[in-house]
Amino acid sequence: MAKIELKAGLRVLKGKATRKLRRDKLIPGAISRYKADTVLIQVPLEEVYKLKKARTTDLIVVSIDDAKETYTTLLTELLVDPITEEVISFTLTEITPDSKIKVEVPVTIVGEAPIIKKGLGVLVVSKPTLKLVLNLNTLIEDVKVDISSLTEVGDTIDVKDILANLPEGIKLASYNEINDAVVTIVALQKTLEEETASEESESEEQTTEGEASESSTTETEGAQTTKEE
Repeated sequence: MAKIELKAGLRVLKGKATRKLRRDKLIPGAISRYKADTVLIQVPLEEVYKLKKARTTDLIVVSIDDAKETYTTLLTELLVDPITEEVISFTLTEITPDSKIKVEVPVTIVGEAPIIKKGLGVLVVSKPTLKLVLNLNTLIEDVKVDISSLTEVGDTIDVKDILANLPEGIKLASYNEINDAVVTIVALQKTLEEETASEESESEEQTTEGEASESSTTETEGAQTTKEE
């Protein structure tokens, strides 16, 4: 998994006073720690841009010059201005062998479902991420879901099926989701464009048949008139 190096300094200013930091191109942040005090930090604007590219499972190693300490963390919150897209503040969470952190881990689809290969079904991903409880020893980059066993419409892979194949020590954040489907095969349906094209084709066929019927009727009537004359 990726590792991001972040240089920071200890922060004293809090609340509204952090506006001064932003004017000085310093972005306020915090490192939340397991069973320990939160560390307030500030990061130069050019450094904080690294966080905009970070995934939830990327390790972020923070070096604090003032304290001469290093923290291994994950990005848990990034507040961005919706207009300027500038980072306003951020929160990191320290991850250690003893910590218990809830992490949104992305789902990666691997393999090929036979029914999809035949063109008889499509894959619906209901859960693009899974929230898991992890520590530094159990941290994984993603959750791989092999769909090669899906052969029929209605086949699913549930959360419980995935958990059974994950490394020991990884837990689900909410066991209310244990029976939820992660991926499902649904019947292949026509797209709107295909349906429109099909309807237009049927309409044209009906029009052609109608014209042919009218032409046949006219010819018959003409033949009858000629015979009577």
